[in-house]
Amino acid sequence: MAAFVAMAIVAWAGALAGPGSGTASITPSASVAAGSDGTWSIQFTAAEPMQNGQLQVTIPNGWTAPQSGSSSSAGYVTVSTNQPSATPLLSVGGQVVTIDVDTLSVGNTVTLKYGDDSISSNGRASAASTVGPYSFVIESDPTGTN
Repeated sequence: MAAFVAMAIVAWAGALAGPGSGTASITPSASVAAGSDGTWSIQFTAAEPMQNGQLQVTIPNGWTAPQSGSSSSAGYVTVSTNQPSATPLLSVGGQVVTIDVDTLSVGNTVTLKYGDDSISSNGRASAASTVGPYSFVIESDPTGTN
């Protein structure tokens, strides 16, 4: 019998109806077997414009630490957007991925791929080996000042 962990997205924005507010989703969103490897896409959709802002995604403790240095190492992360001419940049520290967002219009998205295996299957991330609920926390700062 396999043990499963539950996942959730917790989104927080400094101002609920202000610049930088939006929604976040994770796919796949189904529970995963404890300790299993995979790739998850975390997508932030802007409800208000962002200009020189930031997103922070906190990966739950017990999951593979994210890293952007090697596509052939576990926990590889990449970032993309559907915003024309935008260039989001990411940095990683511990379990936190920070994405600098130069511009993001209402309805457009920034997607963090955690455990990106598009170049190497070794880039996948592992879910926690302990059964329980885990949350990926997404925070937005529309102007990069908080």
